[in-house]
Amino acid sequence: MPTIRGPEGPKRHYILLAALLLAASAACAQNGGPTEDAFLRQVLVHNPTIRTDSFTLAGARETRTGYTSLRLPQFNVAANAGTYSDFDRTNGYTGNGSGTASQLLGTGGTVSAGAEAGRIQAKTPISTRNYDTIGLGVAFNQHFLKGFGEGNDTLYQIAQAKADEKVQLYASRGEVLSVLSQARAAWWSQRALEAVLAADIEDSLRTYRLLIDSRQKLKEGSGSVLDTLSAYADHLQARSNWLTAWTSARVGAIELGSYLDSREIWIGDPAKDTQVVVPAQGMLTPWPSVDSLLKIAEKDAPDIAEALASEEKARSTKIFTSRQTLPSLDGGVWARKAFLPDDATKNVVLGVQASFNWNIPDGVNRAAARKAILDLRKAGIASAKARSDLRRSLLKYLGQSQQYALAIDLERQVIEAKHAQLLADEQSYRDGSLSWTDLSAARKDWLAAVGTAWNAVASAQQVESSIQSLTGTGPARLGWNWGE
Repeated sequence: MPTIRGPEGPKRHYILLAALLLAASAACAQNGGPTEDAFLRQVLVHNPTIRTDSFTLAGARETRTGYTSLRLPQFNVAANAGTYSDFDRTNGYTGNGSGTASQLLGTGGTVSAGAEAGRIQAKTPISTRNYDTIGLGVAFNQHFLKGFGEGNDTLYQIAQAKADEKVQLYASRGEVLSVLSQARAAWWSQRALEAVLAADIEDSLRTYRLLIDSRQKLKEGSGSVLDTLSAYADHLQARSNWLTAWTSARVGAIELGSYLDSREIWIGDPAKDTQVVVPAQGMLTPWPSVDSLLKIAEKDAPDIAEALASEEKARSTKIFTSRQTLPSLDGGVWARKAFLPDDATKNVVLGVQASFNWNIPDGVNRAAARKAILDLRKAGIASAKARSDLRRSLLKYLGQSQQYALAIDLERQVIEAKHAQLLADEQSYRDGSLSWTDLSAARKDWLAAVGTAWNAVASAQQVESSIQSLTGTGPARLGWNWGE
């Protein structure tokens, strides 16, 4: 008769497994087992990709702020001084200073006002003459043929900077929502891995108890050597499954921690959470119709908003480049008042000025105007495509969500039925009315049902994350207004 190892033999192996389990529990305790919402809030603040995007957006915002400041009054102060001599005992000096303020108008015109003061001194051997001047002036200048505002270089640069910021905002927001979606999917994947690990821990403990029972029955003569060997082999396999599941869960914890640039994050304690292997009800969101979700999403959906912002930028470029092929006709009025006796006139001097200039467009300018039209058409197609892609994606994900909801509900019932069958078979084995082979099959069926159910949960939550990112609902709302 072969020798069957006593229950003392496996204890050495339990020391290693217990150490691994303690490491997992310590990791969980250290990270506090974050809830889904708490974890995503940490991701929004600490994730390296999101932080990088925040600096990119901040740079675009600074550029826009710089150009927008050109709509504010602009000031200039200047002064100069000099001396001169004709080498015939005639010499003198000049000095003047001026201050001007100008304001860009929405029409592209400019209003300016200024003050100037100066002195010219001419000295000869027989006389010294000073010429002083102080005056105030105002002026207005307006572009005509190139449009009232659209063809102005400064206004165009401001419009482009604003459009660039919008495009960057929605592009960055899309990246943020993508990271949140991936992080949420990783959180649920980790929860599934830990649930499977809890089931494997429970199974390992169960096979250990059953192994002791089988040895006791063998000693009493009511059991067989074959059943005892099978119990020992199944227990070893259960311990191996435990170790494999723990390794998978730890890899998942490290992957989850990468979203916070941390070492590893455990959601729960598999040694204590052995009763949560059945997915709870209400884990999935009941979604409204596709049309309802489209109304929610179309206002701020990053893909659509980015496409519309790009279209707006292309329209501004098209208008500006088309204006540059036109002649330039500028007109304006001005007035000046002098105050010192040395000035030539003491009255208010009024003036009108006009200038016409036409740099006949060359091939490069004409091509730029045609390209701007093509870019605008392309941007319009892209914005329309973003809407149709959104609808198509929602239809696909909603179908998958409904499928997973039904599957999880069925798998939950399967787990409960398999677990009840397992408990009954375990008692029957102890009573001697069931073989080890049948009990082993019941155990494997229960474990398989747990794994199948939680794989479905992880997949379903990944689909939910995608819907949330597309519509800005649920946890994705955390990043929906990110950057504003």
